[in-house]
Amino acid sequence: MPHKPRKQTPQKCVRIGIDYGTTFSSVSYTVRDGDEDEESFQPGVIVDVITIKNWPDEPSGFAEQVPTESWYPSSPLRRRSPYRQFDSPDSWGADKILYPNKSAPGGFAPSDYLNETYGSEEGHEGPDLIDNDALVKDRDRSKDFLWGYSVSFQKMQYCHNRDTSLIVKRPKLLLLSSSYTENSRNHMRVQINKLLRRKIIRKYGKESEPDMRDVQDIIIDYLTGLLQHTKKQLVIYEGYSDAWAVKFSIAAPAIWSPEASRILQTSLEAAIHATGFGTSTNRQKSGHIIGGSLDNLFIGPEPECGINWLLHNPPQGQAQVVAGNVITSLDCGGGTVDAVTYQVGRNYPLRLGEQIVPPGGDNCGGNYLNRRFEQFTAHRLRDETYLCDNGYTLEYIVEKASEEFEMKDKRYKDVTQSPMTLGFYEIANLKSDISRGLHGTNAKGFDANRMVLNEKNYKDIFDKLLMRVWNVLKSQLDAAAMKERPVKVVFLFGGFAKAPSLKSFIDTSLKDYGREKGLNYPIKLIEDERKTVAAISAGSVLRSLNHREGPERVAKSSYGFLRREPHDQRRHGRVLPVVDKIDGDKYVSVVNYFMIKGQELDEIHEFEPIRCYHTFLRENKDRSMLCEELLYVSDTVAVSHKTLNSPKNKGVQLEGKIITKMTFLEDKKHISLIKPAPDVNGVVKGKPHYRVEYDLVPIIEKRNLRIEARWPVQPLSDADADRSEGSPSKRRRVEQNTIQTTLVSIAAAFEPGTS
Repeated sequence: MPHKPRKQTPQKCVRIGIDYGTTFSSVSYTVRDGDEDEESFQPGVIVDVITIKNWPDEPSGFAEQVPTESWYPSSPLRRRSPYRQFDSPDSWGADKILYPNKSAPGGFAPSDYLNETYGSEEGHEGPDLIDNDALVKDRDRSKDFLWGYSVSFQKMQYCHNRDTSLIVKRPKLLLLSSSYTENSRNHMRVQINKLLRRKIIRKYGKESEPDMRDVQDIIIDYLTGLLQHTKKQLVIYEGYSDAWAVKFSIAAPAIWSPEASRILQTSLEAAIHATGFGTSTNRQKSGHIIGGSLDNLFIGPEPECGINWLLHNPPQGQAQVVAGNVITSLDCGGGTVDAVTYQVGRNYPLRLGEQIVPPGGDNCGGNYLNRRFEQFTAHRLRDETYLCDNGYTLEYIVEKASEEFEMKDKRYKDVTQSPMTLGFYEIANLKSDISRGLHGTNAKGFDANRMVLNEKNYKDIFDKLLMRVWNVLKSQLDAAAMKERPVKVVFLFGGFAKAPSLKSFIDTSLKDYGREKGLNYPIKLIEDERKTVAAISAGSVLRSLNHREGPERVAKSSYGFLRREPHDQRRHGRVLPVVDKIDGDKYVSVVNYFMIKGQELDEIHEFEPIRCYHTFLRENKDRSMLCEELLYVSDTVAVSHKTLNSPKNKGVQLEGKIITKMTFLEDKKHISLIKPAPDVNGVVKGKPHYRVEYDLVPIIEKRNLRIEARWPVQPLSDADADRSEGSPSKRRRVEQNTIQTTLVSIAAAFEPGTS
């Protein structure tokens, strides 16, 4: 095993850092005493950060990352409805979560009963990837949902009967908006549309429009498997039990929008619910699920997380960086290579300061190197049709060779060195050049059962891609130099960064660049072979241990409640009111915002009470008086008193709710029956009813929004109260009781890294 099991210790807290990557993901953690202070991480203290291994169907047991891939069965899955996504289909149903399939470590099986029809659009745009879905469903009998290494493992089984078009790769791309990922996003959207038509995943937002949230089910399903395995490993190696506290942190790219962060945040919450990992009603266990939301989730910026790890316990002799240095983060993942340049703001705790050059990148990650090898191999074998006589396809043969390339030459060969040793790839039944009398220019480079690669072959496969990676970095160096803020250090991390060819190429290119520009100092390249592929998840753990000196607490989103306002022609304009059949009055439903984008907020911030009232018919007095308030979020500087259909509320999304049971008011005679009186014309508008009033008080607690329903109501604030700052009235005349509390995570509403 990669590490020895530890004895169980009670009263522990496990901090978990997640890097949900484009092509690979990783999970790291550290175990600390349960009563240890959150800000106890001190300079010079080495934190024991461990990365999860033993991924299902990964044979070595030592891999520190797992492919961000999923493979869906042809039949729809049953899922628990995502928390707070109330505009999603079947959100009020008692859905079942996915249960682990005991026969397949990397799989899930749907529940025993049939799935209900979700609200997917049958005629959604996008071509169908399969000509006859019914035929595919008939031959695809597997009910397992596969993820991670189990996808490639099952795909390489000779007689599998699964529909390979239902393999989902790189779903994270749909959360990005960079120009260099546009083509990949368009391809991903076609596959999303197919899954929606087949009702394998659920449609979010409007039926007729693509929505970024359409990828949410895919992320939930994957993270569910990720957390199930993580929990199992913690039980085995750390003695984890449900009595432990669990604190989560997750890394987000520098170019992400608040909506993208919210989707990842909501997906993680749903996965935690599905696995029962870190769920609790104990408010003292920060990081747990409370009222459907994740308590004080920490979202860290990917570049800062990766650099935190590289500088935490650097190899001997490795240079340190100091405040004021200009540094470039080069994150070489499987799909994209992303770079961004900052000035270091603080040495300890390490904080990145001013962004010198905006993020840039290209689709030239490690998976594209595999693709170039596959194209090369397919071209070399194009005329060897006899290889398929035993039932294997050329695609299968190429994929087997690609697996060998991933495990050998990509990980261990340095193609920048010359002379270079030959490479050999096993191809069953491949005829040798000698057996066919092929010599000189006619030779194909084949031995018996082996394809041979020489130095030129390797250069053809590697060099163009390595140059694209260098161009991403060079554009950052040039842009920084133009601003007279030259880069002194480059931090290299990510899955592709482990490839010796890439490291050597970047190192050599930096030296050549320094000579070309006449620099009187070397640009240092810092990388760490110990945890290159998991640097971001490990750094996410470290970053979550110390929140001090983070970005200013400025809201990036606006939050408000849906309110029923008495119709006012001057305020509501041409909006048609709705007559309430209970009290007979005219109302307009609008969103009123209490937290505004751009507002600076303290870690503890209580907003003005919001008066709520609900009416209930006398005939329904035997039913519970349930009062529901809906919370909406907008990523614009929102304007209150506008309807949901108003252009001012374009893009607004339902984010949460609080349901308060007020039946005790009628039971204890705190309210009386209201009987509408006739108007001047003798007409009675409305019906006998009860009117319930209470205060809704939003309170920010770091990265949480706590919403309290309080009764009895407070007198409204005086006109001179500072309402613009959301300050509570200082004139409290009534002692209130908190009737109901709910918690909504608003970590995504702040800059990543905010305390």
